[in-house]
Amino acid sequence: MIVSNYEREYMRELANRQREIAALPCMKERERMWTLHNDAKGEKPLVTVEVRTFIQDLIPELVCEDEAARGIEKKLLSTICGYEYTRDDRVVSDYYAVSPEIDFFPFSIEQVKHRSEKEKTNQVAFSVEPSITDLEHQVFELGPSKYHFHKEAFERETELAQELFGDILPLRVQGPPLGYYLSKTVMELLGMEEMLYAFYDYPEELNLLIKKVDEEYQKYFDYLEQQGFLRSNNENALVKMGTVGYTSQLPDWKALEGKRVTTKDIWGHLNSQETVSISPETFKEFFGSYYLNAAKRFGLCTYGCCEPIHPVWDGCLDRMPESLRKASISPWCDEAVMGERLRGTSVIYHRKPSAEFLGVGKELNEEEFRRYIEKTLILAEGCKVEFSFRDVYTLNGNREKVARAVQIVRECIGRLWKG
Repeated sequence: MIVSNYEREYMRELANRQREIAALPCMKERERMWTLHNDAKGEKPLVTVEVRTFIQDLIPELVCEDEAARGIEKKLLSTICGYEYTRDDRVVSDYYAVSPEIDFFPFSIEQVKHRSEKEKTNQVAFSVEPSITDLEHQVFELGPSKYHFHKEAFERETELAQELFGDILPLRVQGPPLGYYLSKTVMELLGMEEMLYAFYDYPEELNLLIKKVDEEYQKYFDYLEQQGFLRSNNENALVKMGTVGYTSQLPDWKALEGKRVTTKDIWGHLNSQETVSISPETFKEFFGSYYLNAAKRFGLCTYGCCEPIHPVWDGCLDRMPESLRKASISPWCDEAVMGERLRGTSVIYHRKPSAEFLGVGKELNEEEFRRYIEKTLILAEGCKVEFSFRDVYTLNGNREKVARAVQIVRECIGRLWKG
C-alpha cells in the first residue's frame, strides 16, 4: 500500500521530534550515567518504565494505513510518548533502530497456544498444547531445530523508514535481544503439569530432554553468529527484562564493524520462571548446571524475571560467572536476603516494583508507594540498584501517574540513598 503525502509528512514530523529529544543535553548525561551503572560503578539508582505493555494508553490513534508504516509510526510514537509521559532515565536515540525477527523452533516443533476467544486485545494468559505426550519414548525421536528469519518484513521496514525519514534519523541495525529460556521451552514441550510429574515419573528422560533443549539453544546461538544476525548491544539497545546495554566492558558497534559478532561480545538474558513450583534442590539438580554454563557464553548477562531468585541463589546462582551483571528482584523475591547477597558485589540489584501501583485503579496511592520504595532502598543499601517498572497492562485512564511514580522514586533516592 502506498503511503500518502499526508502520512509521509506526519512521519517526518515524528522523526524530527525524536531527533529533537535525542539532542537534549540530558541525553548525553544519561548515556554517561548508564555506562557507569552497567559497569557496576554507578553513582545512584536509575529508573526505567517499560511502556510496551500499556502503550495504547500513551499514544494517539495511529494515522498510517499501510501495515509496515503503522509499525514504524508506532515505534516512533512509543519513543516520543515514552519520553514525554514517563520522564524516566531512558535515552532517546538520534537514529531509528531496526532489528531482524527470527523464530526459533526447537526440534522443528511449532507450539500451539490457546488464548481467550472473548478478549482479543492485550492478552497475557494462555495455555500450551503439549507437543510431547509420551516423554518416555518421544525424547529419543526428537529431530533438529529450525529457524525462520522474517526477511521480507525486515527489508520492508528498513526500506520504508529510509525512504520516509532516513535524512532525519539515520537507520541502525540492531541484533535481536538474546534470551536463554531453558525451563520455558521444556514446559511448553511437555505442558506445565506433565513437566512437574516428570520429575518423579521419568527423571532420566526429563534430564535427557533438558540436555537436548540446551544443545538446541547452543546451536541456535551458533546459527545467529554464523548468519551475522548479532550486533553490538552495549549502547541504547534493549536488553531483555526492561533494561538497556550501555557499558564500556563490551565492544561497541564501531569496534565490531565488519567483524563477526559472537555472544561473547554482547549482553544476554536468562530466566526460569516455570520452575517456581519445584524445590531449590530439584532446580539445582536438573537445571542449575545448564544455566551456569549458558551464562558463560555471554559477555554480560542478566538473570531472572518474575520468579523469586532467593531460594536458588545460595549454592547455585551465586556460582554464576563474572558475566552476571544484573539479578532480577521481583515482587515475589525476598528483598532482604538478596540485599545481603548482592551488597558490595558487581551484580546489580535490579528491582522490579509491583505492577499493582500503576496498573490497579486510576489514582496512584502515593503514601503506600513511597513506603514501598523506601523499603527497597533501605534493604538494598550497599548494592548497585536499578528500578524497572514492568508488566503494567493498563493505566486505567491516568497516564500522568507514571511520571509521578518516577518522580517519587527519585525523591526517595535523593533522601535515602547512601550507595
